[in-house]
Amino acid sequence: MVSKSICIPSSNISIDEMIARFSGRSAHTVRIKNKPTPEGYKILSLCDAGYTFAFFFTSRIHQHEIQKIPNLSKVGNEVYHLVSQLPKNKAFNIYMDNYFSSIRLFKYLREKN
Repeated sequence: MVSKSICIPSSNISIDEMIARFSGRSAHTVRIKNKPTPEGYKILSLCDAGYTFAFFFTSRIHQHEIQKIPNLSKVGNEVYHLVSQLPKNKAFNIYMDNYFSSIRLFKYLREKN
């Protein structure tokens, strides 16, 4: 992606999920109650100051071809996939909510700096 070569993220970044509204027929859409947009395509994103640095769509029926790390959950692997796209020569503070949090993920990220 060209945007990754131009954009240099600050040291504070966040990982969150987004829903792109879609109410038609698709096997890839999800429905999450109590969300502002409860139905649509689920997107996991790595953001910095309102800008999306990296993202990928999730699906109920297709698995993504991301690196599988032993002892990490599916969500932990997805988080690591996003974080691994950050520049290697800089330290980052990564903010995420409880959905993404796990002790094993935090230990693995700490080991990888």
